[in-house]
Amino acid sequence: DAARRLGGAAMSEMVERYAEAAEREGPLPAYLRARLAETAYAQTNDLELLLAEHPDFAWARLSLARVDRGQGRLVEALRGFARARSAAPELVEASLERAQVLAELGRVEEAALDYSAYLEDRPEDLAAMREFVTLLLYRIGRVEAATEWIERLEAAGDRSVALRMDRAAALWRSGRPRPAAEAYLNILAEAPDAARAALNLGLIYYEVAPRDEEARQAFWPKARDAFRIFLANTRADDGDERFERTWAVPYRLRRIAELLGPAPPRAPDLASLVWPEDG
Repeated sequence: DAARRLGGAAMSEMVERYAEAAEREGPLPAYLRARLAETAYAQTNDLELLLAEHPDFAWARLSLARVDRGQGRLVEALRGFARARSAAPELVEASLERAQVLAELGRVEEAALDYSAYLEDRPEDLAAMREFVTLLLYRIGRVEAATEWIERLEAAGDRSVALRMDRAAALWRSGRPRPAAEAYLNILAEAPDAARAALNLGLIYYEVAPRDEEARQAFWPKARDAFRIFLANTRADDGDERFERTWAVPYRLRRIAELLGPAPPRAPDLASLVWPEDG
């Protein structure tokens, strides 16, 4: 797999080495031929023939499940990953890939179980841990559990904007809008083009913090500035932000203008986004 990603000389050397290995006895030659097949159809056919003769050859089970997943046969892939792990418990990556497929199918609670099992075996896999946080926080809504994994990632040295966004979202979803707003503001201080942080800050000031008309007078100017920063930095190719950019944010800005009048000519800055002291 690594040689295929590298291509060139690494790919040629890998093929040459495996061609020599194909002279050995046992299921390995058939497995190597299947892995080196040029099409998914040929790989599937060769792997199925191999498994008909050697049903406990776990790497073939894993490879066939990966081919099924790549071809969109997700239910078959689920069965294949489970059978690979059953045949060889040390193939813990089968649990991770099964978790990913379960998440793709919307079976998120089952996916959480497989992520948890995988991370017990591979606690150093920070990429899988980040995937698990996303699942827990945004798809299942288990904020407390997600926060525990966020803390593990922070302890491992993750200072990425993505994880800090997750931390802010966890604060927001746990009913703490002011600390969440401060977290988004801190992100913008270091990454001024973080459009999603500006959007989420605007949403807190627009629809979460204001409880009455008086509060809108205090919070909506800040919401407007946050939305303007979002519009200045959102990317045209980001599908998640397209609805907000083209309809939702302009609608909110019109509502704010109806209450407060036109936006001031000054450009918004971070100082204008600080939570009001009497808010």
